[in-house]
Amino acid sequence: MLLTNATTRLHVDLAALDVLSEFDAIVSSAETGFPKPDPGAFAAAEAAASAALGESVAGSSILFIDDTVAHVQAAEDRGWRATQFVGGPALDAMLRAAQLVP
Repeated sequence: MLLTNATTRLHVDLAALDVLSEFDAIVSSAETGFPKPDPGAFAAAEAAASAALGESVAGSSILFIDDTVAHVQAAEDRGWRATQFVGGPALDAMLRAAQLVP
């Protein structure tokens, strides 16, 4: 799932990059009216992920990665597992520790 504070061009841009189909759900503040770190952004993401997967998705079942400390804190406040992106090697280590990549 992608949760972003993007523009109304997000779907066009992702299609142009040929990555649109890589996401089960896409939640953009341009569409919801709730930019991160507003709790509404995270609620919309939970709802979109739940709809896409056909099961309730919330809390610690979500791993959130963002480069902005306030966004990470807001996700943690919602009960999500969250980490600040500081670079590729740290992200790789975190994903391996969470057993999300081999």
